[in-house]
Amino acid sequence: MNSVIFTVCQRPYYLRESLEHWSKVRGINDWRLIFMIEPTRVVNEQVKVIDDFSHSNKQLIFNKERLGVLGNPWHGFEKSFNSGSHFTVLAEEDILVSEDVLEYFTFCIKEKTSDPEILTVCSNLRQKEFEEDREHEILSDIRFDPLIWGTWKDRWDNVIRDSWDHDYSTGDGNQGAGWDWNLNTRIMPSKGLKSLFPVNARSQHIGRLEGTHCTPNYYEETTSPSFRMGREKDQFYFS
Repeated sequence: MNSVIFTVCQRPYYLRESLEHWSKVRGINDWRLIFMIEPTRVVNEQVKVIDDFSHSNKQLIFNKERLGVLGNPWHGFEKSFNSGSHFTVLAEEDILVSEDVLEYFTFCIKEKTSDPEILTVCSNLRQKEFEEDREHEILSDIRFDPLIWGTWKDRWDNVIRDSWDHDYSTGDGNQGAGWDWNLNTRIMPSKGLKSLFPVNARSQHIGRLEGTHCTPNYYEETTSPSFRMGREKDQFYFS
């Protein structure tokens, strides 16, 4: 079984737009969906949005206390893997996806499950230009991007889970901190581990407002011009 976990906090307007994209994703009914819902003033609105999203295998988890951007993803991965998932994708309420994003993940799972050098599968290279002739090309690199990504249970258990930054303690004053920074700048380089990326982005950040880290002035730097929602079905391949 493979799963997608969604971290859900305080922006139902972004969540609705995101789930509208997910509803068009090919193969989504083959995946279990887990919604990690924070206890905020808009929780009922969030639940209404999720209820309106039709899917045969979705689970709503209501956090008893607010876990935040550091804790909610970690607990989501734990719940997913401890309940039988082989591979888990982390999605967020303010990120859109291409209609072939799960075809991309499924291809990478099939081809790289037995490759211990690949730690994560990411959906966004932050490519600045769309490259039509490389539409289904995948490359690997010793870096990480958090805009819709996934990993296998063994990589979670052996590498990521216990090295997760729960409190921004991995910062050194000159570099950023947090679980994504920790993976990108410390864990992966020190262990020589890689991520997979599509040349053209399969995810797009839309969270200009009310985010924890992203501000309106910084927002443009988080977007991906190579993103397209509509994608023709074709065979992915590695560089």
